[in-house]
Amino acid sequence: MVPIFKLDTEELWKEFLITRSDRLRDELVKRQMPFASGIAFRVASTVDTSICPPEDIQAAALAAMITCIDKFDEKVGYSEEIDRRFTGYARQRIHCACIDEFRMHCWINPRSNMAKKHGIQPVELKERRCDTRPLEDAIDCADISCIISSNQCQLSEDERFVLKSIYFHDMTQNEIAEILGLNSTAIGKRKHDGLNKIRHYIAKQKQDRLVAT
Repeated sequence: MVPIFKLDTEELWKEFLITRSDRLRDELVKRQMPFASGIAFRVASTVDTSICPPEDIQAAALAAMITCIDKFDEKVGYSEEIDRRFTGYARQRIHCACIDEFRMHCWINPRSNMAKKHGIQPVELKERRCDTRPLEDAIDCADISCIISSNQCQLSEDERFVLKSIYFHDMTQNEIAEILGLNSTAIGKRKHDGLNKIRHYIAKQKQDRLVAT
């Protein structure tokens, strides 16, 4: 059996799409890191990093890349140039994750003011065609603090700790990683999962209010 590190990327993709092996997945993550990091670097070079630290954008890109690997369609994959197809599939999704990370910091970081400090209007961000929506569309800072603290949306202990540390104690993901003994990518994944739970909870609350009226 050929060692994983000796497989070329196309062979690695083919094996992974058949087996969904964790070992093959880990190797794909390692090989795709430069791709995701490049997108994160380009986004970080266009935003105010005093609002959103580059390492947070980087972690968001890596978390999005891992999600893309996990969700990459098997039917899309069974062809030549699988890696090229994957980068086409993942590029916009990773870019959107980076922009969403910046938007979140703009919304909840009291040091920031998107219009005054960065010169970007919300309409310009919407034109980036990201699928994600900022939480400010639906909820204010006081409400999200209450949601996180009371755990109304079933956050895990790690997810709640990560969100509170980032958005209310102004900690970076690298600092949180040191406390929890994890890497920054794992912290980014917990933050991403936690925010998705909050988004779903907010959407359900809005739907319930509409039904009630």
